[in-house]
Amino acid sequence: MRSQTAVSVMSLHQLDCLCMDAPQPFSCIQYSRYKYGSSRIGEAYGLALGEAFLQHFPDRALSHRLLVTSSAYKSIPTSSFCIGQAFWNRVNLMRSQAKKAPGHLIKIERTTLYPGDYGTLSAEQRTRLMQSNHLYFEDALLTGADLVIVDDVKVTGAHQQCLMLHTGHIALNSLTFLYAVECVDAQMSDPSIEDRLNHASVKTLLDLVQIIHSSDFLFNVRVCKFILSAANRASLPQFLAQMTDRFLVHLYHMILGDGYCFMDAYQESFHIIHVTLQQRHLLAENTLASACKTTVCVKVVN
Repeated sequence: MRSQTAVSVMSLHQLDCLCMDAPQPFSCIQYSRYKYGSSRIGEAYGLALGEAFLQHFPDRALSHRLLVTSSAYKSIPTSSFCIGQAFWNRVNLMRSQAKKAPGHLIKIERTTLYPGDYGTLSAEQRTRLMQSNHLYFEDALLTGADLVIVDDVKVTGAHQQCLMLHTGHIALNSLTFLYAVECVDAQMSDPSIEDRLNHASVKTLLDLVQIIHSSDFLFNVRVCKFILSAANRASLPQFLAQMTDRFLVHLYHMILGDGYCFMDAYQESFHIIHVTLQQRHLLAENTLASACKTTVCVKVVN
C-alpha cells in the first residue's frame, strides 16, 4: 500500500517559470525539438537521468526487481518513451557490470484519449482530465518491485498525482519519478508555460519538416496531434507534399491505431491525409479492384 511505499522525485533541471526569458542552463529550444521527435536530445536526457539515478539511488538501481516505464500511451508512444528507453539502457549497463539481471521496461496502458494539447490546459483542467484518465497496470508484475516512472516535465504535478493514485493499491517496494525538467513556481504562474516550452522551436508544420527528415526522428503522439490540429489545417497539404510515402503510411496507421480519425476535432485533417494517400496510391483499397481481377487457385491436399 502507499503508506509502505517509499516515494521519491528527482529532476535534472529546475526551470524558473517566472523568468523564462532570462538566460538559463536548460535549453528550451532543444527541449522543443525533442518534444517533436528529435530522439537524439531525448536520449541525452535519458542517459543523464540514468547517471543521476545511479548516483542518488544506488540501492534501487541494483534492486532485485527494477521496473522502468514512461508516460502511458495506447499505440503511439509519447515523447518521453525515448527518454525512458535510454535511461533503461544506461541502468541495465551498470546492472550487467554488477552481475545483476536486467531491469524490465514496461508499458502503462492508456484507454482514455483526448483531442487537444495538454500543455495549454490550466491547473484545474489538468486535474479534471487526470481524474477521468483510465490507466492500466499489471498489479501482479508491480507488487514488491522498485518502479521508476520517467517523464520529461513536471509543471503542476497533476500527472504525477494521477499515477500515484493508480498505483496506490499496489504494494510497491519504492516509486521513483524522474523528470528531465521541473518548472519551479509553476503554481504561481500560468501552467500553460509548458506550451511555451513545447513550441520554443516548433511553432508551425513547416518547422517540423526538418526534424522529420533528420535521421534521429522518432514518431510520437504529440507529432500526430500537431499534424491533425485545426490550427495547422491550412498548411497541411503543403506539409504532406514534403513527406515521403513511408512517413505518410506510418502516420495514417498511427492515427487509426489511436482512433484520432473518429474525433470531431481531427476528422477534417484526417480526410486531407486520406485523400493524399489515395492520390499517391498508398492505400490498400486502391489495389482491391485489380486484386479482384486476379484468379487464385488454391489446391487442398488431404
